[in-house]
Amino acid sequence: MPLEEKTGQRILVAAGLDSTSGRDGTTPLAIKTDFLNATDIGDTEIVAAVTGKKIRVLGWSLNNGGASVATVHFRSGATAICSTKDLAADGGGMVGALVQGFWFETVAGAALNINLLAAGTVGVDVVYVEV
Repeated sequence: MPLEEKTGQRILVAAGLDSTSGRDGTTPLAIKTDFLNATDIGDTEIVAAVTGKKIRVLGWSLNNGGASVATVHFRSGATAICSTKDLAADGGGMVGALVQGFWFETVAGAALNINLLAAGTVGVDVVYVEV
């Protein structure tokens, strides 16, 4: 997929993508990335809410740096938006590679959170667009 650089952000210009992924009609959307290391039980915000916009996740990765199994899921505010992920201890990880569609999205105006069922250390990276 060709990418073009504009004002410091990578803009998706690949043909064939529609509003279910990297375009809003015919307008390319800025592809953004974020990451964090979640350590607390419960929700930790990955991407802040944007008024009137959904956060559509195009790709993600998780890595467990703790000594026990970590059970996590992504949430739209306080609502689960994917299945539960169990990560093996000491480096267990998962990757949701970039796809032409998307993995999941928040409702408009909600933050993208990760939820840990027990305290630990889980690294999370996301690739997303705001629609």
